[in-house]
Amino acid sequence: MSSREPHYQLPDHVRRIIDREGETEFTPPSFERWLGRLQMLRTMASMGAFMLVWLVSYTAGIGWEGATIRSIAAALAFHFFAWAVGLFIFGELYDIEVKQARVDLEVRERERARRIESYYRERLRAQGILVEGHDREGGHAPGHTLTDEQPASVAPIGGAPAYADEQYRPAA
Repeated sequence: MSSREPHYQLPDHVRRIIDREGETEFTPPSFERWLGRLQMLRTMASMGAFMLVWLVSYTAGIGWEGATIRSIAAALAFHFFAWAVGLFIFGELYDIEVKQARVDLEVRERERARRIESYYRERLRAQGILVEGHDREGGHAPGHTLTDEQPASVAPIGGAPAYADEQYRPAA
């Protein structure tokens, strides 16, 4: 047993029923595709800056050597500027993606917990411990109210619901 596993283990037959989605540990989405987009943004910004500055400089009367040097300087500046802006924007988009992945994990965990609860409720019903929403011990079923048709002797003290099965009714 690794240190990350809980100190208790579910039985294998329960785990087979419950674990249909696989691992439930949160693994953040990969940032790799955002890095690819960042690389493309930097390249396009550098190329655009180089071409624009070269054309403007050359048409302004500066020779092709001067236009090329200015264009290289502009391309380097835009390369790092696009890197900084791209990291900020893509970092924010990645944060949104991670938050959505966490929400999806919470939904899967709630569904998993619901399946565990329904499995054990079904087992308790099969054993006769749980009868239509309340237990043998007189536990309260949420939202249950007594009606006029139910005699007071059927309802235990404290407003708990009536027993659904005669064999579990308390002695009068």
